Amino acid sequence: MKLKIFSCVFFFFSFICVCMQSRASCLGERSGKGEFQWSEANSIRSRNGSWQLEVHPVLTSDENESPVVLRQCATDRSKVVLILERSASVYFSLSGNEFIIINRPVRNKYEILTGKSAYLLANERHLLNRSVGTLIYDAISKSLYPSQPVFFLPKLENWENGLMRFVISGQAAVDGAQEISDYCFQVEYRVTDGNVNVKPAEAKGGMCVFNP
Repeated sequence: MKLKIFSCVFFFFSFICVCMQSRASCLGERSGKGEFQWSEANSIRSRNGSWQLEVHPVLTSDENESPVVLRQCATDRSKVVLILERSASVYFSLSGNEFIIINRPVRNKYEILTGKSAYLLANERHLLNRSVGTLIYDAISKSLYPSQPVFFLPKLENWENGLMRFVISGQAAVDGAQEISDYCFQVEYRVTDGNVNVKPAEAKGGMCVFNP
């Protein structure tokens, strides 16, 4: 039932965006990465210029629910891939065929979402992939045990040759305990086999952030 409701919301916003943005084109800079805020219109284009992600602010709703649209620049075909509650970081692969969104919703645990551009646009029912984020979260939880993450704040450090490097930081606590401790890890995720490698990170360069 939840999946059905979720899909209906996406179909609704897809229809609205197609109607309101029918003349839109890929005008974003070919930076390959950038930041989205729910209240600000913005476009981030892949470095090869083939794909673009856009946020279209909805300022008339009681809730923050601005659609993030994936657009194929050659055909102007588009699709809503995410409803943005607060903010997000966006990263395209070098080819532009894949992307990562680190979604920062209105809660303490951020989401690592991955997408294959052509796959998502091929079928309205194809959604962003949450499995990479789940694998990394589980690996961090295992490293922290018996504590568990209270804040889970990932940042993408590097992405090349099928290897994603993250800095994952935040605060953790044992269930029911009042004491909270900081943590910061370097995480490598290998795309080919799904292997996750976790090791302690040095708190330098502002990469380790312990609360939102």
